[in-house]
Amino acid sequence: MSMDVEQVKRERGFTLVELLITVGIAMFVLAGMSALFVSQTRTAHVLNAKSEILNDLFLASQMMQLELRGAKAVCWDSAAKSIRYQPLTSPNDTPANVLANQLTALCTKNSAKNGFFQIRPKNNTDKPTPYICWDEQDDGTGCQELLRGMKAHVSATDSGMMISPTANVVDVYGKLVQTVRTITLTAEYQDRDRNIKDLSLSFKVWPRNVQ
Repeated sequence: MSMDVEQVKRERGFTLVELLITVGIAMFVLAGMSALFVSQTRTAHVLNAKSEILNDLFLASQMMQLELRGAKAVCWDSAAKSIRYQPLTSPNDTPANVLANQLTALCTKNSAKNGFFQIRPKNNTDKPTPYICWDEQDDGTGCQELLRGMKAHVSATDSGMMISPTANVVDVYGKLVQTVRTITLTAEYQDRDRNIKDLSLSFKVWPRNVQ
């Protein structure tokens, strides 16, 4: 008789409380694993997005350096928020008689013999973010998009494209004085908490063919 009782106890299985506790522990472990998976996925997505943006910034900076370092002159047009340059092949030259507080002809928007890089705001048609466009010398196609996802232009010191120094200095003969300038490109991305963060890349340019 005692053997039957022992056998019944062994075959009784789990109680409802034991099952509920087991299910609760399993759900807790599963929730933790799910949260870890979501966190790792989000981190991987952010890192991938930052890598892509940094690659785009690097490519754009290389293209800009190629043009600006081989130019006769580089000028900052603060009104148009653009970096204007006079290519080596341009027949234009900086004027001989301009005042030190005036922009040179290099910063004239209508000069087809010069090129420029410009930061522009987003629009509701085909530009969902601020972008940098590039107008090449005698290209005839206008300012073409070079890089989007840029930080909006807030001020001369808070923008997706900045240059330092901003002054366009001329010497006593009216020639544009070429100095080393630092150009900073700043794009935006979302971090893990969906906050907007800046990602910047800086490089220096100096015209090599000043006449």
